[in-house]
Amino acid sequence: VPTVFDLAKRRGLSTALASGKMKFITLTRPGALDWSYLPPTEPVEDALVANEAIQILRQHKPNLLLVHLPDVDTWGHEKGWGSPEQLAAVARADVAAGALLAAVRDSGLEPSTLVIATADHGGAGLGHWGDDPRSRTIPWIARGPGVRRNQDLTRYVGLTVRTEDTFATACAALGIPIPGDSEGRFVEAILEGRELLRGVDDAPLTITGPATAPAR
Repeated sequence: VPTVFDLAKRRGLSTALASGKMKFITLTRPGALDWSYLPPTEPVEDALVANEAIQILRQHKPNLLLVHLPDVDTWGHEKGWGSPEQLAAVARADVAAGALLAAVRDSGLEPSTLVIATADHGGAGLGHWGDDPRSRTIPWIARGPGVRRNQDLTRYVGLTVRTEDTFATACAALGIPIPGDSEGRFVEAILEGRELLRGVDDAPLTITGPATAPAR
């Protein structure tokens, strides 16, 4: 099935990836990415991954950029979820994320950029297990033009944000029609008002669009 990178390239958008784990090589199939960083060995520190992402951002201003910071997961498995070592990793991830957001601002992209901060899973003990709510609960934070500020999505009755919704929401922000067989849904509750939409599920946000023209 096509990834969000494949779909973006079909729309003439530029794409990039900076990952702290080699397993993301599965996303680097031919024609999917214009620029990418994968670590030659593991583990690598969040600061290194963030620096590689910042270089891509400053030089190329891709329309779509995925940044994967590995330290929180690494230390969760090594020392335990909620351990002092993992909490220190969370602090380092926060610094790395701050540097990335500063690069977005300094590159002049902040007025047209949707940022989603999330994770693939939570955890308990040294791992993440089945239906354990501690493993299945993730952060999901959106920031950008037209996005509601200081809103807690858990207060919306009937709204459950899932990992798959990140894909759909990114598609909507980039003007990419959400595939009909997608399990994800556009998280419309992040928006300040419905008037910011041209449709419902598969319509782009009128205020975002591509952050820049496709790089040449």
